[in-house]
Amino acid sequence: MGEHKGGKPKGARGRDKTTSRDTIEECAAGLFQTNGVEKTSISEIVKKAGIAKGTFYLYFKDKDDLVDTIISRYTREFLDQVIIPFQNVPKIIILSEAIIDYFSRNRMLLVELRKNLHSGRTYPSTRRTIQGFSEIILNYLNQYEDYKIKDFELYTKVVLGIILDVCYKALIEEHFSSPQEAKNMLSDFLKRFFSCD
Repeated sequence: MGEHKGGKPKGARGRDKTTSRDTIEECAAGLFQTNGVEKTSISEIVKKAGIAKGTFYLYFKDKDDLVDTIISRYTREFLDQVIIPFQNVPKIIILSEAIIDYFSRNRMLLVELRKNLHSGRTYPSTRRTIQGFSEIILNYLNQYEDYKIKDFELYTKVVLGIILDVCYKALIEEHFSSPQEAKNMLSDFLKRFFSCD
C-alpha cells in the first residue's frame, strides 16, 4: 500500500518535485553569484543540478522565469531584513550600513536590480521591489516634509537607482577606498534627500 510501479511511495513524488525545483534554484543562484546571470547558461545550471534539461522546463518557462524567481526570493529577503526593520530608525547611517552590508553579501541581486531598473524591460520582481521600496521612501518623506509628488513610481526609481549606483560603485567596481566610505556617501545622499539626520 502507498507504492506505485517504480517502487517509491506515492508521497515521494511530490517531494522529488519540490527538491528538484529547489535544487535548480540553489544551483542557479550559486552560478549567478559566481559567474553572473548573463554568463550562466541553462546547460550549466542543469549540469550542476544533476538533472536533464527537460526537467528544467517542467519548472521554469525559460531562463528569465528562473532569474525572476530567484530575484523575487532575494528581494523579499532584502525588504524583510533590511528595509522594513530600518524604516523607522531615525539615523540614516544605520539604514545605509544595512543596505551596503546586505549587497556586499548578495552582489548578484545588486547587479540584477540595477540592470533591470535602468533597462526598459524589468522583471516582475524588480517592479515588486520598487513598490516595496516606495512605501519606505514615502514613510521617510512624510516624517519630514509634506511632498506633493505626482509620479511616485518614477520618484522611487530615481532614489533606488542612486542607492544601487553607490552600492555598485563601491562593491562591484570598487571605486571607494573602503566600505565605510561608501556607507558615508550613501548616508550623506539620503540625509540630504530626506532632509533628516
